[in-house]
Amino acid sequence: TVTADKELVAGAHRLEACKSLGWSEIECLVFDGTDFQKELAEIDENLVRLELDPISIGELAIRRDEILDGMGVRAKSGTNQKNLATGPDSGPVQKTTEDIAKEVGISRSVLLENKQLARDLTPKAKEAIRQTETPKRDALKIARMEPDQQNAIAEKLANGEAKSLVDARRIVTK
Repeated sequence: TVTADKELVAGAHRLEACKSLGWSEIECLVFDGTDFQKELAEIDENLVRLELDPISIGELAIRRDEILDGMGVRAKSGTNQKNLATGPDSGPVQKTTEDIAKEVGISRSVLLENKQLARDLTPKAKEAIRQTETPKRDALKIARMEPDQQNAIAEKLANGEAKSLVDARRIVTK
């Protein structure tokens, strides 16, 4: 998918595969939409890739929420989801967390956990968790800690002093 100016919107991996096959022409779709819609297409393209870690998925999902909110189509928290107007005279359909999770191909709870990781972990903790491939259940526990605790745990994990959250907690509390 490209813009009218031939700027790539989605399909970078497919494009590289075609180039490696020596193709000189590739059939594509021309994208005609707003900057918000273009960014949504890019985010959605990345969300379907399986190699993303939970923090990255959460970061993309949070940005996706911001865009949908800016477009006026993100259902607000606390809205009675069963009574959302969806008729032709009611304006744009409001997307719920459940709707977004289905679009992304994950459960609502997984989406909320990933967003929690992206929102609540300090940058230092995110880096350490990614670097050490800390299990998601431990990452969620770290996300619920105060920032100074997160950073202390992250330091112990990143420098190899601790092999797990339990080890890091033990070292930090000494």
